[in-house]
Amino acid sequence: MIKYQLICDLTHEFEGWFQTGAAFDAQNETGLVTCPVCDSAKVRRALMTPNLASPKRRRDDVNRLPASETANQAGNQVGNQAGIITPTITPSAQAASAQVASAQVA
Repeated sequence: MIKYQLICDLTHEFEGWFQTGAAFDAQNETGLVTCPVCDSAKVRRALMTPNLASPKRRRDDVNRLPASETANQAGNQVGNQAGIITPTITPSAQAASAQVASAQVA
């Protein structure tokens, strides 16, 4: 899907979503694209800035993840590269392990 910023001949700005650029052109030529404010069918694409994922933006997106999620992703990447599967230990298993360890020490 492509999101276009559109503008009518009366300068009302709005956005529209289209399957392809050709789909927008075909719908616009047949008058199917109209302004939601004034119902004008004289609509064109407005100037838009591209939505590019720059290296800084990608870093910012990663920094928005919670620390635990980032750690999980890093751990999964390392484990997957090494062919290691890390089991998850439940709290009840941890408690049982602690009891066994304390009994062995005593």
